[in-house]
Amino acid sequence: MNYTELAVITPVYNEEGAIATVIEKWVKELTRLKIAFLLHAYNDGSRDGTLPILLDLKKRYPNLIVHDKPNSGHGPTILRAYRENVAVPWIFQMDSDNEMGPEGFEKLWIQRNNFDFLLGQRMGRNQPLERRILSAFSRCLVRLLYGALVYDVNAPYRLMRTSAVRQFFYLIPESAFAPDDFRP
Repeated sequence: MNYTELAVITPVYNEEGAIATVIEKWVKELTRLKIAFLLHAYNDGSRDGTLPILLDLKKRYPNLIVHDKPNSGHGPTILRAYRENVAVPWIFQMDSDNEMGPEGFEKLWIQRNNFDFLLGQRMGRNQPLERRILSAFSRCLVRLLYGALVYDVNAPYRLMRTSAVRQFFYLIPESAFAPDDFRP
């Protein structure tokens, strides 16, 4: 593939039960939409059978790039993925747990030229109390600082125009704690 329009990035940690389904569903949908894409799976030191599954999937899907790295956590893995894909016009981040599938992606993709940053929203999510409190605080903070109500500020479903956000990737410290690292 000579031109890549979209870099799809997903951090992966111990997802042997879901990763094959996730990759297969996304490759199918992005192919259906006729998008020139590469799907970058960043294996963050998984201790289960995730890496062999990814390597097997890579044989079937030439658009899949597997990055195997020592565990550094969710935030640093995402940041590395962003920085390694700044040459592509669009970056889409998704999680590897199959919580948010490709079903809503087409709506974001159609709207991409009207916005620099599009954020999906998880619906009907059953969260522990601590996570709900953190999410409510994040919503209030974004509303206070930016005057915008973003329901799920940490949704792992982000489509970004790289030229608009590239500079910010280098302002974030490599060891930054990301809110979506919170694990009760």
